[in-house]
Amino acid sequence: MSGSNDTEPNEVVTLSGLPPMLEVGEVSRILRMNRNTVYEAGKRGEIPGYIRICNSVRFVRDVLIPWLKGGGRVPTPDTQP
Repeated sequence: MSGSNDTEPNEVVTLSGLPPMLEVGEVSRILRMNRNTVYEAGKRGEIPGYIRICNSVRFVRDVLIPWLKGGGRVPTPDTQP
């Protein structure tokens, strides 16, 4: 099914060098999720760092990356090293 997912099965996505504001396509490739799923999960607050700027959606890198490294949990001051 073409276009259902924006990442190739064996594509490796690195977290270093990412811009401060990530586009939905970038988050889709990082999470290996469909773009529409990323939009909806971001709106529901299931993926942190979601912001709307006019008609665009972006994710804040410095919120998303710690969430990923924390196993899907946003670090709190009590849980940070």
